[in-house]
Amino acid sequence: MNAARFGRGVRARLAERSARRLETIALHEAGHVVAARMLGATDVTASVDRARGGFSFTVTSPFDEAVVLLAGREAEVALTGVDAGGSSYDLRQARRALGYRIVPLASARSTAAELVHGARLDIETEAARLLDAAYLGRRSA
Repeated sequence: MNAARFGRGVRARLAERSARRLETIALHEAGHVVAARMLGATDVTASVDRARGGFSFTVTSPFDEAVVLLAGREAEVALTGVDAGGSSYDLRQARRALGYRIVPLASARSTAAELVHGARLDIETEAARLLDAAYLGRRSA
């Protein structure tokens, strides 16, 4: 095998891995966005780039905030079958929003899972919008 052909194969595998990672990030962020909208959040924005995603929103209760924070991971797991491990910040923020109480956290996680389960198509649609925006280099609302 010549070196040039080997190099193209490695680049193709890295590009495929990068595209899958970007899709996972987009699904995660879309989970946040769709849950936030379902709970009546305002000022919902999200973005995805090659390294990470981000979102912002305004809700009226700590419980709703926790649900939105946990919905990213729930969407990721529901739609890809795995947790890519990028949810620890969201979990810390959800715990903080709920005053570190265990029972409300479990309830928020359950609510997030139910929202995600009922909104899979919306999440996939939002993820596609986020991916388009990432490839075009702009923010998505």
